[in-house]
Amino acid sequence: MPQAQWEGRIGILADPHLHATGTAQAYGLGYTPLLRSLPETLHSTRVFNESEPALRAALNGMVAEGIKLVLIVGDLTDDGQEPNWQAAAEILRDYEAQAGMRFFLTPGNHDQWVTEDFAQTKGFTAADGTDFTISSAQDHASPSPAMQRLSYAQIYPIAAEFGYAPRPQDLLWETPFGTDPALAARVGTIDATLPVRTPDLSYLVEPEEGLWILSIDASVYWPDPASSKGGWVDGSSEGWAAVLQRKAWLLDWIADVSARATAQGKRLVTFSHYPVLDALNGASGQMDAGGTRRRMPDAAQARAIAETGMGLHFSGHWHLNRSTCRLATPHTPALINIATPSTVAYPAGWKAVQFHGDTADVTTHLLRDVAGHDLAHAAYRMAGADLPEASDYQSFLRWHLTQLIKERYLPRDWEAGFGDTLRSATIHTLIEAQGGTPCAHARDISGVTAMIDLYLLERAGSLADIPQERLDLYRDLKIPDAEGAAGRLLTTLQSHASGKPDSHFRIDLTTGTLTAL
Repeated sequence: MPQAQWEGRIGILADPHLHATGTAQAYGLGYTPLLRSLPETLHSTRVFNESEPALRAALNGMVAEGIKLVLIVGDLTDDGQEPNWQAAAEILRDYEAQAGMRFFLTPGNHDQWVTEDFAQTKGFTAADGTDFTISSAQDHASPSPAMQRLSYAQIYPIAAEFGYAPRPQDLLWETPFGTDPALAARVGTIDATLPVRTPDLSYLVEPEEGLWILSIDASVYWPDPASSKGGWVDGSSEGWAAVLQRKAWLLDWIADVSARATAQGKRLVTFSHYPVLDALNGASGQMDAGGTRRRMPDAAQARAIAETGMGLHFSGHWHLNRSTCRLATPHTPALINIATPSTVAYPAGWKAVQFHGDTADVTTHLLRDVAGHDLAHAAYRMAGADLPEASDYQSFLRWHLTQLIKERYLPRDWEAGFGDTLRSATIHTLIEAQGGTPCAHARDISGVTAMIDLYLLERAGSLADIPQERLDLYRDLKIPDAEGAAGRLLTTLQSHASGKPDSHFRIDLTTGTLTAL
């Protein structure tokens, strides 16, 4: 059987969520910069005004590393607005022209909609600190059509050149439906029980001899008259579970691509917006750290995906730095999912992948010195934010996440009163109450610190920058009969502190094992 011979490097970029601050005129405003408000920022899982400097910093890092091929695993834009799509395309074209790079997209849940009537309202702040909104809704005082999320048909002319359509130099290009790149030729049923067909932007491309890049459109939409979103349901909360249920025909195509890649000795690299394995490694079952349902593929779904033979897969969406593997068995090939951190959420970064034979070495690059990331800091302080005085980008994002934990996640996701319990507790008292045996220095770790550490670990894994002594304590936690919120906090801490290598590591593509380097 021929072996994959392509040996080279690719870059992985996730969830840039570009909000272009220089696009005020597109919304009918006559000034710049166009800043999103502090309240909107502090209630979002990502930051906005920092997105363009962060995107450029990541791309500059790739240029410095000599990376030419870049996979963007969804959510290139803030929320699919045309000004942000145009700005993003202009940035990518500039790096292609100046640095000889090439970019490959996959749809994210924020990039497009099924139809052309997805109204949106966003919060902004004026130079004097006054907050206001811009909306594409017709009942808004002064609607701005530019704020709406574009449809598949509307983004295609802008995005087609970034993988969604072939280039003359490509050695192979196809979709699940054939070789016609036209959007009208790329429509599939979304459910065997529904006579409904929606666009699908999946594609396979061979940009260099021996390298097959497989982009899977894991966005799933289905009609529901009760839906407030124009009669359509967005399956983003279900991720690959929705793909298996409503776009199962994609798995047949993936299996066919994988079989051909193996037979022809091609290196196959797959990416989509959502993880194909549980990126949280089963922590809290189907619940996230704070109790909100997160649909990750279960064991049966992971097996079905693994049986396609896709092997190595890169994902985004959850803004996590996590690695998950399903080891090869005599009956099923290995499946590896590398969750790539966003550039606009802690821990902002990107990944570089070097292929050698049957292994891939992955290196995670954090964004620290991001020129211009403080563009909106004066406005934030004017609005009352207690920002760290002199901070790099990573420190600012850590501050942002800490505010989210205290103001949003703790009161929203945990039982009423648990925040008060944490403020008067230590890890020592929490462990004792659960029947465990704490070590001496557990007395020095407050309950609030433990809660913050949980979310930091969930998102950043080994890059969470938590003191080693605390990490060792969390890894060694043994709670025999965990109960209630405190029990869930402790067991989830232990799980998140004991994840697979996620910073600099080697993947054995045959067995699925991950080894720290």
